[in-house]
Amino acid sequence: MKAIQLYEITPEELEKRIGESVKKELEIFKKNFKPEPPKEFLNRNQVATMLGVHVTSILNWERKGILNPLGISGKILFLRSEVEACLKPLNV
Repeated sequence: MKAIQLYEITPEELEKRIGESVKKELEIFKKNFKPEPPKEFLNRNQVATMLGVHVTSILNWERKGILNPLGISGKILFLRSEVEACLKPLNV
C-alpha cells in the first residue's frame, strides 16, 4: 500500500485543489450525461389516432398479443416506444 505524504501545502491549498478536481470531474460528467427521455404513455384512442386505425383494431391487436397494454386503476395504457417498435417495414 502506498502512503500519501503532503509537503508544504496548507489546508486551504489542499481544499482548493480538491475543489478544482471535483469541478473538473463534474464538468466531464455533465458533458457525457444523457438523461433517459421520459416514458410517454398513450391510451387506446391515442394509439388508434397515431396509427390511423379504428379502436377495435387496437383491441384485436391486444388479444393477438401484438400490442401489450399496461393497466392502472382501470385505465389501459401503452408505451409509445413499444407501439412504435411493433411497426415493421413493408417490402413494397
